[in-house]
Amino acid sequence: MLKNLPRVLLFAFFSELLLSFLYICVVALLSEYAREIGSSGTFIGLIASAYSVTELFSNYFFGWLSDKYGRAPILAICDLALALCTSITGVVSNKWYLIIIRLITGLFSGILPVGQAACSDLAVDFEQNNIYQSYIIISQGLGCVFGPLLVIILSLLNFEFRGFCLISGLLMFVLSLIGIIFVKETRVFKRPKIHEEKEKLNQNDLDLVDIVGSDDNEEKDSKKTVEKETQQDKKNGDQQDQKNKEEKEDQKKKESEKNTKKKLRFKDMFNKDVIILIAMNYLLLLPLSIIFTILPLLIVDVYNKNPNIYSNIIMFLHGSALTASCLIFYPFLIRKTNNVFAWNYSLIVQIICFIPVGFITNFWIFFAIYAVYIWHCCVNAIQVIAFLIFRSTVGMEGQTVGLSQVFQALSRATAPIIGMYFYEKGILYVVIFMASVFIFLLPFLYFTDIPKLLKRKRSNENADNK
Repeated sequence: MLKNLPRVLLFAFFSELLLSFLYICVVALLSEYAREIGSSGTFIGLIASAYSVTELFSNYFFGWLSDKYGRAPILAICDLALALCTSITGVVSNKWYLIIIRLITGLFSGILPVGQAACSDLAVDFEQNNIYQSYIIISQGLGCVFGPLLVIILSLLNFEFRGFCLISGLLMFVLSLIGIIFVKETRVFKRPKIHEEKEKLNQNDLDLVDIVGSDDNEEKDSKKTVEKETQQDKKNGDQQDQKNKEEKEDQKKKESEKNTKKKLRFKDMFNKDVIILIAMNYLLLLPLSIIFTILPLLIVDVYNKNPNIYSNIIMFLHGSALTASCLIFYPFLIRKTNNVFAWNYSLIVQIICFIPVGFITNFWIFFAIYAVYIWHCCVNAIQVIAFLIFRSTVGMEGQTVGLSQVFQALSRATAPIIGMYFYEKGILYVVIFMASVFIFLLPFLYFTDIPKLLKRKRSNENADNK
């Protein structure tokens, strides 16, 4: 599956895989470590949330940087910084230093929008973009699969948190070095320039053959040689004129590109489609975030299970279902049907899954329903990002995806407020109903208009009209 991918996408895949893996493992182990170094309950909560606070800014910021400087170098910088921060996390023994390093770690966690923007750069059509986006989600799923397993193993072996951080930081450092040495920038806007240079080289080779041919004819016929030399001089003069003309055109093109970049402003990112798709991305994650918020309480209060063990079981299921859906279900669904059917069908199944959850008291029935939900939620998650990039302003793909990830982070921030308010009131079914309502709103927002969306062209009209 991965062997035919461009190197920059492989780099993005493994960067997101390691980031997801580290996030799950560190969050699971950080609370106990914070307690060991003398943090109180409230301060432990601050340490846990510090990463997410600065993550809000990093998603858009690094998306913007990748639009300006390329995807590969920004990925390498993020990996290198995360390697350093992760290693330091396991070394600090002061609670204030720990919260500072978690804030800095969050600042360099903007890998996801850069990887998703790289997918759009290298995809030759909309369908290939969908496939590439699914690979990025697969990397997150694999992190969710192996993260909980490692946490359980480390708990059984009584492995120290410091050792885990140092080993993880070393892995991230090695990945960043591989990216710096072997991964070159391959953004689409650089390709035509490369092709033009190759065509010039090929033309020079043809001219060289003509010159050699004329030298051979000189020995046979001096008159023809003189004529050919005259023609060659004329040709060289024409070529020089053409070269000067091309240089002027290239200079104009560079100036035009420079002016276009100057014209692109934050407001140029937005059009009707982008605004609605970002809102849909927020609503799509909100139900899942609500369930994640109340899940530990559900496991204890409703299912009477050990939250440490069964929360990791759910997380393992989450990653497995996510990965399997991207690898098997989503390609099959798109191949056999179309984007409109896939979207509406997946939403309907998710709504059906939410209806009985508030009345179920058996953990394993909940386990099965949750698997079906994640299996179908993945389809919509891929589609939203693919359509968002498809309708983004040319040259601002990274910023657009980064802004969408900011709203996803806001979704994770608002979900606990919604979920815990109703859960504390003792009306669990209202929590589930609220989650299903958010999903139910999605098709009415936009996706009944998918056929028209596909016919629209990506444009830079906002900047061009200025």
